[in-house]
Amino acid sequence: MGSDADEHHADESPLSMTWSVGRIAAVVAMLAIIGFWAWVFSGAPAKANPDYLDDRDYAAALEARCQELRDDIAELPSATELPDRTERAAVLDQANALVAGFIDDVAAEAPTEARPPRRSTDGSATGGPTSAIASGTSSGCAPTRATGST
Repeated sequence: MGSDADEHHADESPLSMTWSVGRIAAVVAMLAIIGFWAWVFSGAPAKANPDYLDDRDYAAALEARCQELRDDIAELPSATELPDRTERAAVLDQANALVAGFIDDVAAEAPTEARPPRRSTDGSATGGPTSAIASGTSSGCAPTRATGST
């Protein structure tokens, strides 16, 4: 007598706690995300910095030259100080010449002895410590402000 109503009511319950495929996948995904961030923040994946220079004398000289470049660029007028775009373009040319000279100096002073690739804590190779600097592709120094715009 009342059994049809009870069965109908039980089937349409919107908050039924059954484990569907979607619910299992969502729980597994959330546990994986939590596990991933716990692993990251534990420090387990820490590796040696691949950009670390083993030659600390060269690194100190590079930092001094980098500071010199920053100081030279800081002396140039900013774009807001120059109303004419040709003057701004001339300042940009000066800044480009300063950076080009810096890259030439870095490449000329780079250690030339061949070193085997360093190994990180997990045993994987990290690459040569000075390959990017010796080739001039990375200066290791960035100006602290933009020197101008058009």
